[in-house]
Amino acid sequence: MAGSGESITSGALRANEEALRLRAASQDDVLLLWQWANDPVTRRNSFVPEPISWAVQEAWYEEKIASPDTRFWILECRHVPVGQIRYDRIDADTAQINFSVAPAYRGRSFDTQLLRLSADLAGRELGVRTVEAISPTQNFASNHAFLSAGFEVIEEKRIAGRDWFLFRHFCSPLPNGEFLCRRSVKLMAGGSSSKLSGEL
Repeated sequence: MAGSGESITSGALRANEEALRLRAASQDDVLLLWQWANDPVTRRNSFVPEPISWAVQEAWYEEKIASPDTRFWILECRHVPVGQIRYDRIDADTAQINFSVAPAYRGRSFDTQLLRLSADLAGRELGVRTVEAISPTQNFASNHAFLSAGFEVIEEKRIAGRDWFLFRHFCSPLPNGEFLCRRSVKLMAGGSSSKLSGEL
């Protein structure tokens, strides 16, 4: 009986993976991302808990999607946006991660899938050795997502009176000297970076 249940679960996960699509964020997403950013849970887990004004969002977003130091993607499931993830190159070796899942789609592992599908792609496109993020120690869902996606806890920090974990994922050098995160080889075999349904 346990074997039968396990098979059904595996089949459901495979079907869900096939329904996923990672695409570049565009100007058309600015309103949706502003709404997600102002969700109370998202604000509570941010450095700056105050709501974001529309004017600030517009100016910030236009700059981010045009920046060569940023990669910004939307995860869709069956053509419905379910989450966003952004990588900002902060130095020659490192990109910093920011992600969130739409309120209606939390608790369904989309956070882990966002990280697994995009971390290696970001490493390749930005040419960095590592991707990293900080997460509040009390944000159990986020911390579980990073660990499930293969990130390591490097250290615990205290910032602005709160405790945070620093998560990091290391990239591997290619024979030609460029840097590519380990799992991205699977994604490259799947085709364009704008539409990926790699192994999760």
